[in-house]
Amino acid sequence: FGTSGKLYNSNLVMYDEETDTYWQQIDGRAIVGVLTGQELEEISIDTVVWRDWKTFHPNSEVLSQDTGFSRQYGKDPYGNYYEDSFLIFDV
Repeated sequence: FGTSGKLYNSNLVMYDEETDTYWQQIDGRAIVGVLTGQELEEISIDTVVWRDWKTFHPNSEVLSQDTGFSRQYGKDPYGNYYEDSFLIFDV
């Protein structure tokens, strides 16, 4: 999956390089392409601090944030959009 750079109902749209299908992030539904109408399987995740994860999974590794690119992974690229009551695109 990649990020299309598009929004649909103010939500990120992902694309599937294999089928060229566009997917809504909010519900995992295909909205454009050969898989339109299908839904992605939901996968549960855990959000934990690295120290706790490493205790239970000592062989784990993380990607370096030193990528050589200017984008900072710890910073939300949408900035304050989520905190503002103004919607750029109506829902």
